[in-house]
Amino acid sequence: MSAQIDRLELEESDDAIVVRFRTSLSLREDTIPSTAAELFRVADRLDRRRLSIDLGRVAFLTANALGQLVSLHKQVRTGGGRLILCNVSPPVYEMFKITRLHAIMDII
Repeated sequence: MSAQIDRLELEESDDAIVVRFRTSLSLREDTIPSTAAELFRVADRLDRRRLSIDLGRVAFLTANALGQLVSLHKQVRTGGGRLILCNVSPPVYEMFKITRLHAIMDII
């Protein structure tokens, strides 16, 4: 089943929810609150499934965006699920590497 929530496109199956951004964006201070709220709403209904977030259209992450992803990671794990970040561009991956988050988060 597919659905759309503002900036996000969702594809749901029995074992996972895949999230894709509908347009290219930079997760900066002005876009983080609404985008994070959407992602947390999706995580609320995971029910022990995987949450895969396709970051292919994300060109830039701020420290605040990274913090929101860490919080989302914790929420998903607490609920018995697994957060996977995929299709990460080299510049975005570099942000995870600099902050050493690549060692604790599932990035494929």
